[in-house]
Amino acid sequence: MANVFPTALNSYTGTETLFSAGHTAAHNALEAKIGVSASTPVSGTVLRGTGTGTSAWQQISLSTDATGLLGVSQGGTGQSTLTAGGIMTGNGTSAISISAAGTSGQALRSGGTGAPTWTTGTLTLAGNFTTSGASALTLTTTGATNVTLPTTGTLATLAGSETLTNKILTTPTINTINSASSNDISLVADTANSKVVLTTIRRQGGSSTDWSSPGTNNYTESGVFIQTGVLTVTDGATAYAVTFPVAFSQKPIVLCTYYDTAGSGISATEVRSLATTGFTIVASGGAGLNGAATWLAIGKR
Repeated sequence: MANVFPTALNSYTGTETLFSAGHTAAHNALEAKIGVSASTPVSGTVLRGTGTGTSAWQQISLSTDATGLLGVSQGGTGQSTLTAGGIMTGNGTSAISISAAGTSGQALRSGGTGAPTWTTGTLTLAGNFTTSGASALTLTTTGATNVTLPTTGTLATLAGSETLTNKILTTPTINTINSASSNDISLVADTANSKVVLTTIRRQGGSSTDWSSPGTNNYTESGVFIQTGVLTVTDGATAYAVTFPVAFSQKPIVLCTYYDTAGSGISATEVRSLATTGFTIVASGGAGLNGAATWLAIGKR
């Protein structure tokens, strides 16, 4: 069977034998239509129309040859535009979701389900938060700051001494204070609010509630503090009242001495009417005393 092709591709009216003597015009017309004479096929090209009535071997242009959006199932995003500064999140087989751009200082926070959101609110870390290296870590806040520390661990800098200035510790308990240097350790009471520095001691006595009761029982007393004072004494017959600056919760132990500044020496003193709020002092020697009585009281807050 003879191979034939039309003499005119758009208006076929007859047949011609391929490679016959008169095939030249039709052959050239066919080549022009399929692009054989326009270019040579190379790897990665396809035969595509040029839009001018001819074809050519060319690569596909996604910007001019493709329409629509490439879906997620075909490896695309399903989106035609992406928000500047937005975050892409998966959405199953549907188009990828694009968030709005975050504002200055915001952090991306997950709600557990759904897409994460930008937030400037509370950021809770369920695990450990660890920093290392030479970079500084700065925490700045104008609101109340609550820090909950565990029962074990260390809160300190890597080296150097620490100075806490104008810090208020509410009902603190310090178990051990170690000072490897020759510096003294000072605990300053908040005297403006009638606060004192408390400590723990071992005591012997006859009562767990009355420190003035004699005995040989041993007690461990916490919440203990000391108060002291000096008052002028000029008459051995007078009972001088002393009111403690801060009342004790139980009767304290009170020690008292008298010294006569006129040179008559030390006279005996007696503590009377001991209570949690104060006591009275009587110095022996009758009238004409000219001295001072010094007292020291130790007891529970």
